[in-house]
Amino acid sequence: MTTKTKYLIIGAGLTGLSAAYHLSDNYLLVESSDFPGGTASTVKLEGFKLDNSVHVLYFRDNSIKNWIENILKVDLLMNKRISSVWINGKYARFLFNIIYLIFP
Repeated sequence: MTTKTKYLIIGAGLTGLSAAYHLSDNYLLVESSDFPGGTASTVKLEGFKLDNSVHVLYFRDNSIKNWIENILKVDLLMNKRISSVWINGKYARFLFNIIYLIFP
């Protein structure tokens, strides 16, 4: 089968899915897995959810977070972790907000 397209998108990770969404037409998205997400995907196996790799996202604003949740239909798990950094001979608190992706 031969398919003609203007844009070839290799991989259905977040970047490939975003490219397809913003191009909206005349593209072909190919993925080697049976599911989207790339290295940021979660595999469900016998009732367990297993991450392919650590996928942590930091959002400057909520627009990208909303795009992932509403357009890609991905469940995000928010995790707040309190961390410290060593500065001037003492520890200072440093807050990280961690988002986990759970693809359907």
